[in-house]
Amino acid sequence: MLVRIIDKKDRINYFIWYMATMLSLTVVFTMILMMDRGYIGKDLLWVIILLGIFGAFGLVITYLKGRDIQMLQRAGKYKEYIALWDFSPSEWKRRTGESIPEDEKRFVMFMRKGITVGLKLHSWNRIGMKLEKVEVAGESAGKSVQITCSVMKRVSGSDKKLKEYHAFSVPVPEGADVEQAIMRLKKENRLSQG
Repeated sequence: MLVRIIDKKDRINYFIWYMATMLSLTVVFTMILMMDRGYIGKDLLWVIILLGIFGAFGLVITYLKGRDIQMLQRAGKYKEYIALWDFSPSEWKRRTGESIPEDEKRFVMFMRKGITVGLKLHSWNRIGMKLEKVEVAGESAGKSVQITCSVMKRVSGSDKKLKEYHAFSVPVPEGADVEQAIMRLKKENRLSQG
């Protein structure tokens, strides 16, 4: 089931980011050494700066993407998920409005630091991000789990930080033990059980 989340395209994209980052950092260090020894002039300094910025940006992207891939692999391989809900194509369409082929299934996987809804990962496994609230919304036919996360944002031009909230809805299949999943998610993230 996790093969569709972490498919070949994701691994190739990760590998391309990784290789481009390493190549740009190698070129930066090589050019700095060549400039220091006098092989090239200081007029190429702007190239070094641009490649350095790309390399730093690439390191951050590679690290974050790699962490997400590892979290999903670990959850699938070691059954480290809190809850796993399968949806038939008709039920997925009824709950989300998204049509999928009849031979495919969609699922929701609750993990300690993230939730996969269909093929989309919602993660609060980032610096400054936190799971704030988890609650059930709606009646039995249209029941969903409302997730609220927060992230600290710096106010431009000052040293103040503001909490910015992001909420999303997770569809619930019929017969799913919603209360158990919410209770475990709250416990894993040290939220109040009330």
